[in-house]
Amino acid sequence: MPDIVALQEMQDNDGGQYGEVVAADQTLKLLIDAIVAAGGPAYQPLSIDPLDDTSGGQPGGNIRVAYLYNPARLTPHASTPKQIDAPAFGRSRLPLVASFRFRGSEVTVINVHLSSKSGSGGAYGAIQPPIDPAEPARIAQARAVRDFVRSLPADSNRAVVVLGDFNAFWYETPLLLLTGSEPQFKNLALDEPPSERISYVFDGNSQSLDHALTLLGPGQSATMKTLHVNSVQPDSRKVSDHDPKLVRITFQ
Repeated sequence: MPDIVALQEMQDNDGGQYGEVVAADQTLKLLIDAIVAAGGPAYQPLSIDPLDDTSGGQPGGNIRVAYLYNPARLTPHASTPKQIDAPAFGRSRLPLVASFRFRGSEVTVINVHLSSKSGSGGAYGAIQPPIDPAEPARIAQARAVRDFVRSLPADSNRAVVVLGDFNAFWYETPLLLLTGSEPQFKNLALDEPPSERISYVFDGNSQSLDHALTLLGPGQSATMKTLHVNSVQPDSRKVSDHDPKLVRITFQ
């Protein structure tokens, strides 16, 4: 029952079928109804439809990032949601920004799904480090996110969280652009033991590609836990290929 659920790879209403459908309202409603049936809250969705066949993923699926939020606990800002629409995200998912009021404080969440590592070399072989042709795109995308955060009006009561599938490890340039320069985010994934922060397995390699970066004000704190419900399971028990992350932000 988190107050905010940041979703990845939400497909349009007809899934992987080719057609002119790009809306995902029915897809989101299926998820919301399933949560209610399982005893969870009646979430409200926040989503912006992509242009047809511009966001990557399964052809025809028109994947996008989206949010569910609990209206009994949060009030969305009037300008929510909006996208970071920079050239670096061409034919990829646009980050989705949403701001919420919670007990007198503001939480701004930026949900990202950076360009995939698909097409990069495997972890094994004579070429080391493996070739990663999409890394320049991810670097440019991280810069666009950083520039957006720098453009936000100063507010010491605001917490900013950048989260999602970065398709990058903590020590790679896209993450370091956000954690090693102003504004200097903290990567909560690094607070977990190395064996616990994994969220994806590729060719038998445990990897940490999903992160939650926080920029907090005075009196605010945050923790994160990886929920290993997919990556360490046999394929027959997986419901996704990534593990979810549970982030808790505390305000005084």
